[in-house]
Amino acid sequence: AIETHSERARAAGTAAASLCVSIAPVPEMVSAHAARLSDEGDAIERYLEGPPSTEAARERYAAASLPTALTTPTLLVTGKDDPDVPPRLVTDYAARCEQDAASSGADAAGVSLLEIPLAGHYDVVTADATPWLS
Repeated sequence: AIETHSERARAAGTAAASLCVSIAPVPEMVSAHAARLSDEGDAIERYLEGPPSTEAARERYAAASLPTALTTPTLLVTGKDDPDVPPRLVTDYAARCEQDAASSGADAAGVSLLEIPLAGHYDVVTADATPWLS
């Protein structure tokens, strides 16, 4: 069974996170592979040691992807002009999280999406980048 951050924190006697912030994420590896991320188009394939063409590879891709059944409120931050990770990968992931929460009927944590106008991939992780200062 997969243990959540909250469960691990309770077991350790520490406080659980009250918010997860994911900045410029690559949330789902199969879609990222199909989008051919990186200048050469092979970043995901290199990172995950091959394409998602076998069951073992698909399991690696799933393990490297973010979960959609969130247990901690999550803020996704993406640049609207990100040339490295197309914003649709992040917005599609946010929509899947909302769908999973709605269909589960459980007390699922929410997801919020912050799309920064005129920001690229590295602009959202650089505090003195123009989008943050304007």
